[in-house]
Amino acid sequence: MKMRVAAALVYHNITGTTRTTASGQEYEAALADTAIALCQVADVYYTNTEGRLTLIPEDDLMHGRFEHAGDDFHARSGQIYRNIMLRRSEVMDAVVILRKARETIDNAQAGSHSAVSGPFG
Repeated sequence: MKMRVAAALVYHNITGTTRTTASGQEYEAALADTAIALCQVADVYYTNTEGRLTLIPEDDLMHGRFEHAGDDFHARSGQIYRNIMLRRSEVMDAVVILRKARETIDNAQAGSHSAVSGPFG
């Protein structure tokens, strides 16, 4: 599955936001951020010059950035990876993992807000 599609799927499943409900630049930035999150829980591939899917090295993924809603990945080394793909099964697993992570963060933030706004807040 193309990274752009995977990022859109995950972003929509977690936030409920779609391309039609967000501005263009904000949506592209959100998909690039979602692509970074996907890298933490799934293997990420690109099509090499021989037309074969090849795993992007973890070192590159740790020190780079996605652009164009996840279509391109720019590694710190200067390498630009294009035609980025993920396995569909890993994307579906990522939806579950990242949704749980989001719920945990939201619950922790809600708890800290209620603690701050207690009887003395």
